[in-house]
Amino acid sequence: MALYGVGVLIAAVVLALALAIDAWLAALIVAVVLLAAAAGIAFFGKKRVDQATPLSPERTADNIKRDVDALKHHEQTRRADTRSTDARNVGGSGEGSNR
Repeated sequence: MALYGVGVLIAAVVLALALAIDAWLAALIVAVVLLAAAAGIAFFGKKRVDQATPLSPERTADNIKRDVDALKHHEQTRRADTRSTDARNVGGSGEGSNR
């Protein structure tokens, strides 16, 4: 509804100008003013975006490094546990076959 209200206000400005000058010229003037305002806002917005700090996922990168370190530690621990279990099984297999 607000968009329709803005449209009606713009039409009212065109009609008000049309009382003093030709209607086509009033519409053209209003259109040029609106486009200039839009260009100014776009330029201002682009300037603000360019000044913004670039996005860098520092926290995400740190979390990934911690995850990789944890997985490496887990893999080393698992391999050490597997070796000790294999060593126990090799020593215990002779006793199990005598039963």
